[in-house]
Amino acid sequence: MMEVINFILGAVLIVVMFFFAYMSSHLVSEKKAGKTIPLPWEKNYEEQDINSIRSQTNGEKRKKQNANAVAKRVVFEKHEVKYTDGDNT
Repeated sequence: MMEVINFILGAVLIVVMFFFAYMSSHLVSEKKAGKTIPLPWEKNYEEQDINSIRSQTNGEKRKKQNANAVAKRVVFEKHEVKYTDGDNT
């Protein structure tokens, strides 16, 4: 009985490892192609250019971050700092 359980657990482990290896390979091939590649079980799929989608979403976020950063940026002027005897500088 233990041999059957060991066999089943080993088979499940191998299937899970194969799935991870397959998905890793699929993601690498999508990145190289620069577009999404449908998985075998995906239906009604339209090809999309993942690089342009990523650049659009990341670009919009970066524009907002840069606009906020420029508005909040204050230049530190060391010569305007008043030091006292108690400062440990």
